[in-house]
Amino acid sequence: MNDCLEEHYKLVFDKTYESLMVDREQNANLTTEDLERLLESLYRRMGDDMGGRGDIMDAANSAEIAAVEIVIHDWKEELQK
Repeated sequence: MNDCLEEHYKLVFDKTYESLMVDREQNANLTTEDLERLLESLYRRMGDDMGGRGDIMDAANSAEIAAVEIVIHDWKEELQK
């Protein structure tokens, strides 16, 4: 990834992660299952690229997926303790 794409990836990742953590803290109805459904839709969106999104959108999609995966993973680990 070039510097511009890496910066964009990091920006989207950070914003997505922060947003999910705030939502998790403030929305008592949010569950890991909700985040897993979100993750499924992000995977679908990543696969729906017939027209070609380009590198910037691919980086953004990858960053969103990574952030959701980490939040789910960490949350499930907390629940097991």
